[in-house]
Amino acid sequence: AEAPGEGPAGEGETAPPDAASSQVVTGVESVSIGDEEDAELFTEFLTETQDHLAAIEEKILALEESPEDVEAINAVFRPFHSMKGAAGFLGLEAINHFAHENETLLDQARKGAIRIDAAVVDTLLKSVDLTGQLVANLAAHVEAVARGEAPPEPAPVDVGPVLAEIRAHLSGGRPAAQAPAAEAAGGEAAGPPPEPPAAEPAAADPEAKAEARPEGKPQGPEAAARPPEASAPGARTSAARGAATGAKVESQYIKVEARKLDALMESIGELSIAHTLVAQDPALLDHERASSLIRNITELGKITKQVQDLVMAVRMVPLRATFQKMTRLVRDVARKTGKRIHLELVGEDTEIDKTLVEELADPLIHLLRNACDHGIGTPEERRAEGKPEVGRVTLAAYHAGGNVVIEIRDDGRGLDRERILEKAVAKGLVDPARDFSDAEVYGFIFLPGFSTVDRPTEISGRGVGMDVVKRQIEKLGGRVEIASVPGEGCTFTLKMPLTTAIVDGMIVRLGEERYIIPTLAIRESVRPKGDDIHVVQGKGEVIDVRDTLIPLIRLHERFGQRPRHEDPAEGLVVIVEHEGRARGLLVDDLLGQHQVVIKSLGPRLAEIDGLAGCAILGDGQVGLILDVGTIAGWA
Repeated sequence: AEAPGEGPAGEGETAPPDAASSQVVTGVESVSIGDEEDAELFTEFLTETQDHLAAIEEKILALEESPEDVEAINAVFRPFHSMKGAAGFLGLEAINHFAHENETLLDQARKGAIRIDAAVVDTLLKSVDLTGQLVANLAAHVEAVARGEAPPEPAPVDVGPVLAEIRAHLSGGRPAAQAPAAEAAGGEAAGPPPEPPAAEPAAADPEAKAEARPEGKPQGPEAAARPPEASAPGARTSAARGAATGAKVESQYIKVEARKLDALMESIGELSIAHTLVAQDPALLDHERASSLIRNITELGKITKQVQDLVMAVRMVPLRATFQKMTRLVRDVARKTGKRIHLELVGEDTEIDKTLVEELADPLIHLLRNACDHGIGTPEERRAEGKPEVGRVTLAAYHAGGNVVIEIRDDGRGLDRERILEKAVAKGLVDPARDFSDAEVYGFIFLPGFSTVDRPTEISGRGVGMDVVKRQIEKLGGRVEIASVPGEGCTFTLKMPLTTAIVDGMIVRLGEERYIIPTLAIRESVRPKGDDIHVVQGKGEVIDVRDTLIPLIRLHERFGQRPRHEDPAEGLVVIVEHEGRARGLLVDDLLGQHQVVIKSLGPRLAEIDGLAGCAILGDGQVGLILDVGTIAGWA
């Protein structure tokens, strides 16, 4: 029988002495980037290792559901194996050795020598986190070298405690620090491991064959984990490229830097603007014999739009990776709070702009933490409410009306409307005599420092986070809506644009200027009659829309414009909605709906409240994009 730590995971490798003590590494101890080709290899390694870590975390959580499934164990083993091999060839000893220890643990599990339980899963997840920290140090080092700068001081990473946990699992014990957590989660102490099956010949396992080493070769972190031929000129390059990129398999995909796509998108936007300027040139339109040229320009416009759509499609990535990370988050919160929670993922393949995907992670983390900590009760509480012990949280995404909708639903307690309103009144945030809609009351939870929890927990309840969620979503051009039924659950809905590079907007005229209102915020437009406009004491001007009084905002007064129509009955009112509150924006006229490429504002315009950006319109003039969230706060 093979002893723990030997066999296919790496014959002959031994643990460093005193593994239970603190063992601080950085991941960049022996990094040597000699030339541009070396830098490219390290960049490839970083990209693939980040993919491996994401895959490992996802597979570990799946393994927890099927701990006896050998294929599920192999699915975790393989990325560790690939990562170890690539790190070894590049001389990344800390990452190589740490991956090897995890590989050994998994190898013994797939042979039946140890049993996968909650404690083992915890250890593996900690390993993923620590490896991620080592990789982050390496990434900062490689990026600095690529810029010709001195590498930053790497953050120390103590892998000793986790290595001690791995050794405890391999020796048949259980790490003392994990025992209570495992029992709370329903796990059992791992007894002495069963006698492992007799070792198969190394050649019978292709992964073992690839790892076989010459007898007597130094091992462990003090030995450089690279093949002897790596010392020959060019050998490390070819070997490392093979290790970092895996087998030479025909691929349908190539990796492109995001900044290159951004530059391409910018160029396509300029091309689209140039085409529109030519197509709407009065000199061309008035020319009697320009019909052939006009046809060609129209065809050019079609091609330009196709290329623009194609570039947009290239920037789109599925939400799968972001959603999968939330599975780990929910698991950790459930274990800390002693709850049983099932997370259901729906619409993981829904695509959205890569920039938005990266920015959505933090808001989703805040919302899911709150759903698990405040929304879902303990098994005892749920039994008393007549609900199943296992709470359900759903993270769903789908396309609707040219936008992406993300919902976070739970079957917990729901929001306590009266308690929220009571807290808001107590803090002096609202007028107690005023009637508020449900949407307005629920919106109070987005105020900075607002919380209905008397005693904050380690996870949430300090009133920090929800205001950040709101600001972040609005910064991305989206909005948050809340629906809640007491005792049945709560739903947070994020409505996001597909991309931040292009906005669908309604172009309106105000005096001699044109403004763009994002269509995501528009509910309707109305042409009021004289008796539809009223002045309400304490509220100012309002417009009566089907017996509902909506505050009226005269944009020309805010932006210092001379309107064509002072009388609202001669103009047009665009009804916009923000956080469940409707506002009427008085404009002179509607000029049509268009997709426009968003440009940033100059330093002077950026200081003006109510503006989110600008865009060059078809005739070459600049249209200012309105910030509906800020404008809604004016009334």
